Amino acid sequence: MKSIVVVCVLFGLASALTVPHSRGCIYILGRCHEECPEGTHAYALGCGYKTPEATCKQPNPVAEDYMLCDFSDCYCDPPTLRDESTGKCVLKENCSKDGHTPATTLLPPHEGPKPSEKVPTPEKPADKKEQP
Repeated sequence: MKSIVVVCVLFGLASALTVPHSRGCIYILGRCHEECPEGTHAYALGCGYKTPEATCKQPNPVAEDYMLCDFSDCYCDPPTLRDESTGKCVLKENCSKDGHTPATTLLPPHEGPKPSEKVPTPEKPADKKEQP
């Protein structure tokens, strides 16, 4: 009889300590890394063909043609789409005009030498003298 009471108490404690993730999680190594924010839900697959999230630019995505394993993410709840310029879930009529990140937030192009330019070579240290 005592063992039944102990089992019931332990089960009750385990249930009370479990935090439910109503919208789901992004999992990393089998643990909930981040709970999905309001307005989103978890999308996860063991191994299979991933369907990308519906976005303003691509509201009807199709499954990719390669297999992926252990993928999880938070996708916008229907009928909303991910606006790629803001990262938020919005109704289709509220999508930004291009659905892309505005150019003002993009990084500038690399400012390296052009292919036709000669790349300067570093000078030799002063303590080493050239042999004639």
